[in-house]
Amino acid sequence: LEQRVEDKIQIAIAKGEFDNLEGTGRPLSRLQRGAENPFLDRNEGLGYDLLQKHGYLPEWIDQQKEIRKAHEDAVRVLAAAWLDCDENPSPRWLAQRDAFKEAIASLNKRVQRYNLICPAASQM
Repeated sequence: LEQRVEDKIQIAIAKGEFDNLEGTGRPLSRLQRGAENPFLDRNEGLGYDLLQKHGYLPEWIDQQKEIRKAHEDAVRVLAAAWLDCDENPSPRWLAQRDAFKEAIASLNKRVQRYNLICPAASQM
């Protein structure tokens, strides 16, 4: 059941059904300055607040964003290839599937490096 739901979500993403959601591109209110950030260690909150105030992010947050974006892009390309072949495996689909596997293997290595530098609560 969970896999079917995930498949439907990925197909909707590939069709662009989530492209124009209200609030897209704006920070979530619970992550605004002064709000408690559930992804950061409470002991390091003051330091992160100072960094944020001056427009800086810890390296691990940038890496997390890049990893999530790369994963999202790879899934979107794979879903689009699946839709283009009318949901029947074709040579193009099989090639895209293999490229996706390679991209995920590369992402897994990036996640391993990321997990070494980020707080335990933010590990992937």
